[in-house]
Amino acid sequence: MIVKCLVVARYDSNGVEIEPLIIQKPSWKQIKQHIEKLDAFSFPIIRLRLNNYEDPDWEDLEALDIIGGKGKYAIFGQDINKVGKHLYNPNESEERILVWESDQGYEPTRREILTDIKDVLNITQFYAKKGKFHPKYGWKEIK
Repeated sequence: MIVKCLVVARYDSNGVEIEPLIIQKPSWKQIKQHIEKLDAFSFPIIRLRLNNYEDPDWEDLEALDIIGGKGKYAIFGQDINKVGKHLYNPNESEERILVWESDQGYEPTRREILTDIKDVLNITQFYAKKGKFHPKYGWKEIK
């Protein structure tokens, strides 16, 4: 795998951010475990980073973010070639869906959401190995 770091955002029961969990050189087992732990509130987002730089403001460019839990996941990031994209299915609606329930929250459109965790795992594993967006899924460039 080329992923160098896994960052897991964490929040207390009141929705207040606490120190993130940082795992250097994570295994696929660790990444998968934290995806399955996403719950949209206490564990609403994980980031797979392709570098080891400090990133206190979460603006690391070469990274993949998986946001949500409970059957609703949004995925976006920047690949190894510094191309930013987000998951996108033009056949879905523009209805807004809340996928991050604590802190700042996040409410993408249904077009930007996956509901099957198997798809989330496939996309994440492909990115972790190659640093690229899985070609089987729809993506839209972030401008």
